[in-house]
Amino acid sequence: LLPTARSIISLALSYRPASVPPRPEKGQPRGRISAYALGDDYHKVLKERMERVVSFIRDACGPQQQARTLVDTARILDRAAARRAGVGWVGKHTNVITKAAGSWVFLGEILTELDLEPDEPLRTNCGSCDLCLRACPTGAIVAPYVVDNNRCISYLTIEHRGAIPRDLRPLMGNW
Repeated sequence: LLPTARSIISLALSYRPASVPPRPEKGQPRGRISAYALGDDYHKVLKERMERVVSFIRDACGPQQQARTLVDTARILDRAAARRAGVGWVGKHTNVITKAAGSWVFLGEILTELDLEPDEPLRTNCGSCDLCLRACPTGAIVAPYVVDNNRCISYLTIEHRGAIPRDLRPLMGNW
């Protein structure tokens, strides 16, 4: 992705809403939309912020510094990079959990030629908590750290092509 890269700068941007959206009045549409989809396109927002970091690097280290910003745009394991960089840990629901924002985060990476001292991974995990497994309405989290994408609401409403399987529709509620 960047042959001269020496380090990955892993970033997380919270999208946690300040408050729960009000319930619609009777007769109004009642579908729920994921909080991450309520704002501007996160690809653009995170990329713009990361480009500011790249500008800072070039101002501090010289304009010849090569860097590449990634937000769901290349084959890189975002969660693994975030975990290894100490951004958060991977929860039983397979998402990165941060101390500040939980799992309400977008992940991005800056590949850079800088030879940076790595941060340590966080020494924490979910412990005995299994709330995500019990709360998943479609049962997509089939075991700790294992998600069946064919049952996942996120997959079914964004990536899946075709009709949502009939047996999953009642489990999805108004998502």
